[in-house]
Amino acid sequence: MPVRFACPHCRQKLSVSSRKAGREDHCPRCQRLLTIPAVEVDRVAPLPVSEPAAATAESVLAPPVADEPHIEFGGPDDFELVFDTTDDVATTPEADTHPDWIAVPRLVLYLQGGLLAVVALVSFALGLIAGGAFSGGAAPSAPRACTLEGTINYASGNRNLPDQGAVIAIIPESGQRPQRKAPISGLRPDDATPDANHHGIAILREIGGGYTRTDDRGRFQVRVPERGKYLVLVISSAREVRDLEDISTADLLKLGPFFDNAAGLLGRQQYRLTSEIVRNDRQLNVLFE
Repeated sequence: MPVRFACPHCRQKLSVSSRKAGREDHCPRCQRLLTIPAVEVDRVAPLPVSEPAAATAESVLAPPVADEPHIEFGGPDDFELVFDTTDDVATTPEADTHPDWIAVPRLVLYLQGGLLAVVALVSFALGLIAGGAFSGGAAPSAPRACTLEGTINYASGNRNLPDQGAVIAIIPESGQRPQRKAPISGLRPDDATPDANHHGIAILREIGGGYTRTDDRGRFQVRVPERGKYLVLVISSAREVRDLEDISTADLLKLGPFFDNAAGLLGRQQYRLTSEIVRNDRQLNVLFE
C-alpha cells in the first residue's frame, strides 16, 4: 500500500510505496532529508476453530504475500517519492510542530507589505521637505565655471573713451581667506602688466577669484571657477578721485583680508567695488565720469 504523508520541511504532500517506510530520502520539492513514516499495521484476526490444525501460528500472523493487496505505482517509481494529489494526506506531527515554520495568513502579509510601502513614501516625502527647509528650498548647484566680460570706459566731454589698462579683480565672498595676502606690486593700474605667474594673481586664483586688465579698446574677460557671489573691483587707469575722502573706509575693510595694502592698491584712482551674483556667463560694463 502507498504511504501518504506531508514533508516535515516544506509541507508538500508526498506518496511512496509502503516498502520504503522507515527509510530516509530527499523531498523532491525542497531537497531536504526526511524519514518516511511507518505505515500502521492492523492486527490479524485469529482463524476460526474449524481451520485445519496444520495451520501454524506463523501462517495466522502473516498471510501469504501473494494474498496481500497492493497498488501499482508504475514499476520502478514505486520506490521514489512522488507528489500526492489527494486531499486526505495527514500531516505528520513533525510537520505540525516544526520550530522553523509559522503559519501566517496571506492577507496579513499583503497588509504588512502595503504598510511598509506607505511608510517608505511618507519618509521620502518628509526627507524632501526637511531637505528643502535646511537648504532654503534650493538644491545645491554643481560647480560650473563662468565668464565675466565687458568694457570699461571713461567720460571725456561728450564721448566715452576706452579705459585701457583698467584693473578688474574678482574676489569670492565665500568667507575663504588666503593664507598670505596678495602683494599689490604689479597689480595697480600704473604698474606694468603682470604675467600669468604673478604671485598676487596666483593667490586670487587659489581662493576661486581672478584678475585681468582691459585692452586698448577697454574690453576685458575673466573666468571664475564656479557660480556664486563675488566682490568685483574695477580700478580706472584714466580717472583719478578728486579727494582721498572719496575712498570708502568700508571698502578698504572688505579688501584688507586679500591684499597687503588695500589703500595702496586703490591709490588716487577712481574705482568701483560691487557685490555680484554670478550664475552664468554675463556682461559687466562700467563708465567712470
